[in-house]
Parts: sequence; C-alpha cells; structure tokens
Amino acid sequence: MPVEQADAAIDAAVTSMKQLGFVNDTEYAEAFARGRFNRLAWGPARLRMELKKRGLSSRDTNAAMENIYKSSSATEDGFSNSDDIGDFEEHDPSNHVGFSKEAWLTLTAQASRVWSRGSDVPIEKRKQRLVGWLQRRGYTWEQTWKVVNFLQRET
Repeated sequence: MPVEQADAAIDAAVTSMKQLGFVNDTEYAEAFARGRFNRLAWGPARLRMELKKRGLSSRDTNAAMENIYKSSSATEDGFSNSDDIGDFEEHDPSNHVGFSKEAWLTLTAQASRVWSRGSDVPIEKRKQRLVGWLQRRGYTWEQTWKVVNFLQRET
C-alpha cells in the first residue's frame, strides 16, 4: 500500500473513531492535566508544555485549563485577572490569583506538606525550598509568592 493510501486510511479511521466518541482530545487533555495537578501539583505552564508535547491543540489545552482552575474569566495562563473567584470568606480573594476554591485548597494542601517538611530549618531556607518546588511545577512568580506568603502566615 502506498504511503498516501496508508495516510488516507489512518485519517479515515481516526475520523470514524472520533465520530463514534472513542477519541476525544479535550477529555484526554482534561483528564491528563487534572491527574497531574491533583497528584503532582503541576502548574499551568508545565501542564501546557506537557499537553503540547503530546500533540494536543491549544483549544483542547485551554478547555482543560479552564475546567481545572474554573476561573470564570480565565486568561491564557489559566487564571483570572479579576477578584471574582468564588466564596472565600476566610481569605483575601487577591491571594488566590484566580484559582477556584477547590484548586486553591488542593495546591495549598500539597504545598503545605513541602513547607512542613522543613520545620527544623530557618524560614528563609523553607521559603527557598518551596519557591523551587513551585517553580519546577510550572507556577508563575506571582502564584508562587501568593502560596509562600499564605503558608508563612498560616504557620
């Protein structure tokens, strides 16, 4: 079979599978990103990079980010620039960088484990470790410092 015919057959098979609902890149992108966020605390930059590496479109990636972070007015990095993030009575909404309450609590719970590991080291060293941990996971400086300051105030 010539290469052109093989490519056409592959395209036809993929199209058929999509029509039957067996292939859904948006659902895959969301499931992958949600799993990495919930288990490994990956941030938007790292998630976007990994989804792009896996060949997913920007549209599918953006849909996944919106569903994970649930910002009503999300920007390209998956976060809202507004303070409308839901009902956060116990904290100042500006601390949450557009996270939904669920996403913020998930991230701060995971980050607090990293923060508490260094209870016997100086505060600056603890901050340095947490900043590195968050940066390696794909959070912006603004997001990183909001989490660091939140955890520092909580202890």
